[in-house]
Amino acid sequence: MDTSMLRLPVTLVASLVLPICASASIIPELQSGPVPLGAGNFLYVYQTTLSDLERLDPTATAGVTCASPSSPLTLTQCNPTGTFFTIYDVGGLNMSATMAAALPSGWGVSFNSVGLTPSTLTGNVPDSPTTSNVTFTYTGPVVSGPVTFSGFDVVSSAQDLALGFFSSQATEKANGLTHQEDGFISVPVPEPASLALIGAGLIGLAIARKRF
Repeated sequence: MDTSMLRLPVTLVASLVLPICASASIIPELQSGPVPLGAGNFLYVYQTTLSDLERLDPTATAGVTCASPSSPLTLTQCNPTGTFFTIYDVGGLNMSATMAAALPSGWGVSFNSVGLTPSTLTGNVPDSPTTSNVTFTYTGPVVSGPVTFSGFDVVSSAQDLALGFFSSQATEKANGLTHQEDGFISVPVPEPASLALIGAGLIGLAIARKRF
């Protein structure tokens, strides 16, 4: 399959969708890739932009509350702590190579079958438990936006792109509350899955939404 033909609609659709479903918070996007690395691996580089309304705060916990799992009538803090973004269902993910790759200062990477997802978005972002997610978590000092971080490397054996999904959490400057976001992002996928994800992304245009 000619992957250059595939990348064009993915990039075009993503450019149309992201402004609709992502207007604040921390917004990741594909910066470059796929770049062949040899041994059947490809490099994808992401960047993320923090709006001027937000800050990166690794210890922020103040946000929405939800029912306690053990006592539905009791409200508890339900957001994960801090600042992070998750790219869901990265096909062909090479975890060891991604873990060893360079990251912007103050950031770490982890992998999960499900999540990490802000509590307000759990169940709303498509997330297959059979395909790994990549989460980049901020652990540095508090930083106020606007600011862009570049160089989040992801290594995958897949060389096709499709429209996938992300979620993120930052902290609002005005009130110190954590702020959650979800949206579309280009992700590497094995070739047979790429067309299916593009179709899902196009359907999702009708239900693009902002979470807070």
